[in-house]
Amino acid sequence: MNFKKVAFSLSALTVLFSVTSQTYIDAVEQISSENESSSFYTNEELDMEGLTRTLSAIEHMPDSVINEGKPAIENYLNEQGVGVQTYGASVSNYAACTGAIGYALVTNFTPAKIAKVKSALKAAGGTLTFVKKMSGAYKQLRKLGHSKQSAVKNAAAQAAKAAGPDVKEALLDFFGIATIVGACAPIFEK
Repeated sequence: MNFKKVAFSLSALTVLFSVTSQTYIDAVEQISSENESSSFYTNEELDMEGLTRTLSAIEHMPDSVINEGKPAIENYLNEQGVGVQTYGASVSNYAACTGAIGYALVTNFTPAKIAKVKSALKAAGGTLTFVKKMSGAYKQLRKLGHSKQSAVKNAAAQAAKAAGPDVKEALLDFFGIATIVGACAPIFEK
């Protein structure tokens, strides 16, 4: 195993274990101080806000960053406060979800695939529209008895139906990664 793989693996493990460094109350207080219009955030609001923030970072990722490759993508996500180095609350599903998304982007996706995910989010009407559509579809599918894996993939397909087939396929590949399904599905169940 070469040095880069070992270093990256150790970095990823360090980041995954570091999400426990901030308590839920700290996260609520930090977000509340940033947004004075609301004095209280529920777990659901933190989770949906976090997922929206993460997908929005992907949607707005400059093409130049995508073209530079994985190190630039990792740096961009870190600068946006999402992805590989998560912002989040230890008991919140948001931390696990954004960590899984960031890790999957950096380790599993080529720049071309990331560009397609970005295009799919835009074609779906933007990140917020996509997350709202996906959340509603996910809840309906779970009520109909679909597994989490099936509900996430089908909900993503429904939310991205305006995208072209190859772009939509990239989004389905993205939401088909088991770590993303496991970490993000609880957000949609609320």
